[in-house]
Amino acid sequence: MPQDFCVHKCYSCSMFQVHVVKKSSNKWTCKICGEKQSVNKVFGQGSAKDCREHVQKLNLLKGKSAEPAEHETIEQDNKNIKRELHTLANDDCNHVSKAPTCSYAPLVKVSKWEYFLNSDSDIE
Repeated sequence: MPQDFCVHKCYSCSMFQVHVVKKSSNKWTCKICGEKQSVNKVFGQGSAKDCREHVQKLNLLKGKSAEPAEHETIEQDNKNIKRELHTLANDDCNHVSKAPTCSYAPLVKVSKWEYFLNSDSDIE
């Protein structure tokens, strides 16, 4: 008599997994996060090969559906950060210059050797 396998979904990590069907207990332990839990829903049942392929398909679909949502939240966060930086830069300019336009004066670059060169010319 061949062994029966079933597909479960962990409540903690939301991953689909294949487990051997036990007649004595409806408890199982997640192989990824180690959470012990009871069987709430069986997503598939059959041979090991069939269940394994089904789990791979379900986890792949779950990963693909979660991926665009992550990209959208990252893009939204980047837009929010850029908007905040822009408003902070405008606020800083308005507080400092009290002018309608924001302009920064270029920094004057002073040579590090100027001090030593001027003191040598005084000696001669």
